[in-house]
Amino acid sequence: MARFSELLHELARSERDVADGQTRIALQAELVRELDADCHDTTFGAKRLLVMMANLNQMERRRQRIVRELSVSQRDAA
Repeated sequence: MARFSELLHELARSERDVADGQTRIALQAELVRELDADCHDTTFGAKRLLVMMANLNQMERRRQRIVRELSVSQRDAA
């Protein structure tokens, strides 16, 4: 049961990380749009946005793994 509790804690942290990542991506995307609209170079900002999106993808995959582990842990405890 301890493992199940650990997984729940990891899932909560993962959910926060994903939500934070989504917020940061939205802000970065808005900054890139604003800079582009003002005819500024957005190369760095756009590349950073791509990196942030890749990181979010990894965080989402981690969250999915945790959910699967929780399912297995719950099934094993039954």
